[in-house]
This record gives sequence, structure tokens and C-alpha cells, in this order.
Amino acid sequence: MASPMHGEAASEFANLVNSWRDSMQMRRDLPSGVSVKVRGGSKGKAPDASWVPRWHGADRNRYWPSMVVEVVFTETRTHLETDMRFWLKESKGDVKVAVSISVQPRKPGRVVLEQWSFTPSTQETRSKQGVLRVEQTMTAIRKPGQEPVISGSFALPFEDIFLKPTATEPNAKDLVITHSDMKDFAEVIWETQFTPLSQ
Repeated sequence: MASPMHGEAASEFANLVNSWRDSMQMRRDLPSGVSVKVRGGSKGKAPDASWVPRWHGADRNRYWPSMVVEVVFTETRTHLETDMRFWLKESKGDVKVAVSISVQPRKPGRVVLEQWSFTPSTQETRSKQGVLRVEQTMTAIRKPGQEPVISGSFALPFEDIFLKPTATEPNAKDLVITHSDMKDFAEVIWETQFTPLSQ
């Protein structure tokens, strides 16, 4: 079940994506991230945030987003993997970017960004279910009274999100989340998470 923390984390990540999009003057090409239910072969599902570019190509199902975000707060790792497998497998590759935001539900606090990939079942994978893996990770660890500790790197290709070649847009660039971006992102989440409600 979605909680206020799901909404907060998804909204803040959407701010990062939309700021990057706007810096390229491409607002009309990629409407703001929203949660829209999509039906796959086994069930219907709505992500915590998603982006569907205006241009999607004739050979692609236009209902699938190019990028989805799922937020994990109290859910298990198995639940997250099931979600990621749904987006990457059920879409038959139409979802190009699947990102998870894991928020540690207790102090001191940890926020983890992960990008996932899925390789369908083949002789090489030796798995009937295909192979789900994490491609990149960025982590912020809260240190009360100190600066957060940020580790890892996170960059998402322009072409996978906009579904068009970089060469077609003069201002095109990949979405790179810096350590400073991650610090600000995590601190907004922690402020919501750990600030006591007023009496």
C-alpha cells in the first residue's frame, strides 16, 4: 500500500527528472511523471511515478512508459524484485529504465537509488524466469549532526528515456545524479520522515 513516504520520494525524484528535462528545453517532449495503471499479461499495475515521451516510435506500445519509479518503504526485497520484473519483463522491453528508491523505515536513515535490468530466458542465462539484476546504485546514509555519506554513481541515458537519438536534439544530455543532488534528495525525504508532527 502506498504511504505518504512513497509519494514524497516519488515526487522528489520527479523534480530531479523534470529539472533535467527542462534544462534541455524539452518540457513538451516528456510530460511530468505521473502514476498511470498499465495492464501486462498477468495483471495491471501503476508505478509510483512514470514518464511516457511524446515520441515513441511506430513499433512500440505507446501505453508503456519509457521510465518507471517504484518506492520501497516497508515492502520486502522480494516485493521490489517482483515489481521490477513486471515492468521490465511484461513490457517486453518497452520500459527502458526501471528505478527503485528504497527508504529505510527507521533511524538513522538510508536512501538507496537502484537501476534494474532484465535479461529474458535463453540458453546463456540458464534461468526459465530470466535474469533480473541491479545495474547501478547510489546510496545516502544519514549521520545526525554530520553531513550525509553519499556513495556510488547514477546516470540514465537520454535515449532510453526520450526514445530518440541524442543527435536529434541540440541540448540532449544524460540524466546524471550528482552526489550533491543525492544529498538534497535524501535530506528532503528525511525531513519528512523524521520531523515530529506538530501537536
